[in-house]
Amino acid sequence: MRESGYTTPVLDARLDAPASAMAAHAASELLAGLRGAARAAPLVFAFTQYGLTVKTVEGRSMQPTLNDGAGSCDAVCLDRLFAHSYERGDVVVLHSPTDPTEMVLKRVIGMGGDWVRRRGGDQSFVRVPAGYLWIEGDSERFSIDSNSYGAVPAGLVNARVLCKVWPLSEAGSRIRRVETPKERIIVSGGRIRPRGAADDDSSWWMRLVRGKNS
Repeated sequence: MRESGYTTPVLDARLDAPASAMAAHAASELLAGLRGAARAAPLVFAFTQYGLTVKTVEGRSMQPTLNDGAGSCDAVCLDRLFAHSYERGDVVVLHSPTDPTEMVLKRVIGMGGDWVRRRGGDQSFVRVPAGYLWIEGDSERFSIDSNSYGAVPAGLVNARVLCKVWPLSEAGSRIRRVETPKERIIVSGGRIRPRGAADDDSSWWMRLVRGKNS
């Protein structure tokens, strides 16, 4: 009994020693992991801020390309590293020209120097000033875009849209470039000025000059 009473604490101590060592090792591993995460955090932040990131899409302005269906909420992969390597027909994310705190997702229809025919009731040609873009949603019905507020500064572009990541059934499907219909655009370099064209770059002083000469 005495021997039993003596040895039990010893055995307990021998059992506790490995447990204590394991706890210390786990704490050391956790601390090392936290330090590694702290070192990696700036890289992760930089990558998501200036590299690739995933965002959900709200609204119906890009139907049927995105959110095609009642209650759908697609998620897309964005390329911020090469945000400005877009072409006409690409889909981009940019700061809203009416509210810089909001981001909008639209398709590039025309670039600086192009003549673009408005869609909707007016359908007059408008010249896109240098350094500006003409952007539109794929859905004429639901989109508020350059047809409402005119050409936007190219510097507002924040990212290019690469592909869908949600829903899973469409994950990886590329957001394709869609060519602007030829009847709606005269690409920069063309020498033909459309009849009835309005130049956004100088329309105010042209109207003033016309008023003086009339």
